[in-house]
Amino acid sequence: MKKYIAHFIVSLLFTFMLGGCAQWGGDNPVGITGGSDEGYGQSGNLNLPQNGSDLVGSWRYDISESRYQIWTFSVNGNLTVIYYNNDQINTQHGTYTTSDNNISLFVGQQTLNGTFSIQGNHLTLYFGQDSLTLTKVFLKTE
Repeated sequence: MKKYIAHFIVSLLFTFMLGGCAQWGGDNPVGITGGSDEGYGQSGNLNLPQNGSDLVGSWRYDISESRYQIWTFSVNGNLTVIYYNNDQINTQHGTYTTSDNNISLFVGQQTLNGTFSIQGNHLTLYFGQDSLTLTKVFLKTE
């Protein structure tokens, strides 16, 4: 299973690299600032029940100090993953479905089935014995 997860992530990252670059204006995407256990940027109160609708929104996955991903789950089932690598931005689009705590991701020709859990501001995606933990992203409000 680890090989499958690694293949999926490498395939996703390779697709990002081929997807082209976008304008970049600094160390954080526009509207997203700072980071803490409460998420990136300003938050307010969180009350996240344990179902698929709680995925809706943006989540950050840190790869290294200068590389990270923003995963955005839309209410209509669309998934956008934006990969930030130093001064380059690459975007991958797909879809997702949930049933209870089960999740299926469909990106390009790849399908990945697993489960998820949300604890406070942290989303953990489980694929077999592998997992990714993402932190809720909050847009800066004026």
